[in-house]
Amino acid sequence: MSDRRSDSSYEATVQEATVGIKGDPETLNQLSSSGRSAQQRRIKTALASLDDAARDLEARERGHGQSGGGTATIGVGQEEKGAEGKRET
Repeated sequence: MSDRRSDSSYEATVQEATVGIKGDPETLNQLSSSGRSAQQRRIKTALASLDDAARDLEARERGHGQSGGGTATIGVGQEEKGAEGKRET
């Protein structure tokens, strides 16, 4: 069964709705704090990923900045030149 949004013959009507919920303050507070907690976890995860990426980039730049025969990742059949001379992998 295909999604009706992907069906070119489907004519969508956009409407707005205002929705309210009823509940005691304790339940509403729990919902709010759960949402805040999830948002904080997402932000923390994103920042950790960004930090890891920055460290990886810094490590790569340090590795390429070495003089002489630094290490390099190469594919099969490519040649690498370093302090040891030319070698084929």
